[in-house]
Order: sequence, then structure tokens, then C-alpha cells
Amino acid sequence: MRRPFKKSLRDSVRGVKHACTTERNMKIHLFLFSLAILFFLAIGANKLEMALVLLASGLVLVAEMFNTAVEDLIDVKVGQDYHPLAWIAKDVAAGGVLLAALFSIAIGLIVLWSILERTVA
Repeated sequence: MRRPFKKSLRDSVRGVKHACTTERNMKIHLFLFSLAILFFLAIGANKLEMALVLLASGLVLVAEMFNTAVEDLIDVKVGQDYHPLAWIAKDVAAGGVLLAALFSIAIGLIVLWSILERTVA
């Protein structure tokens, strides 16, 4: 039997709230996300540039959500006695966040460069 859409949506929102209120790294990413959005709005990014910044920054938040889910699942399933593969799974999930953040920074720098070329020239 399918779950009602309202319940699925409520559960999803609860998951986002949990990650945003309990995970230190998620709080850091949200803060940096907010700074990036405000910065690019302040320097006059156009709609396409803002879309790129939102997409890149948003993917970092999504990656952090998946990382949190993987870490929490391993902590519950394995407890304190980690199998070596559990460490690898946690490291790979964290690596995904790192890559998302690095690509986001690269996109931000490219967008910034584009804005500077347009305003200085």
C-alpha cells in the first residue's frame, strides 16, 4: 500500500529539520549557502548565474543529507564496533560532500569571474 503524499512530505520535512538542527556540518553548509546567495545577489548576479550558484550550493546540502543518512544508518546498525567496510562507507559518503563542496566553489569562482569581467570591462 502506498503512503499518502502528505505523510511522505511531512516525513521528508522532518528529515531536513533533523539534519539542520543536529548536524554541525549541515549548519556550516547552510551558513555558507546563505552567505553565497547574499554575496552573489549583492554583486549583481543575473538569473542564470544565480541559478548556477543555487544548484551548486544546493547539491552540497543534498550531499550532506545523504552523508548524514549513511553515518546514522551505520551507527545504528553497527554500534560502536565498526567493521572496516563501515569506516570506508562513512569516508566515501564524506568524500562525496567534499567533492560537491569543491565543485561548488569552482562554479562560484567561475560565476564571480564572469561578473567581474562584465562589470570591469
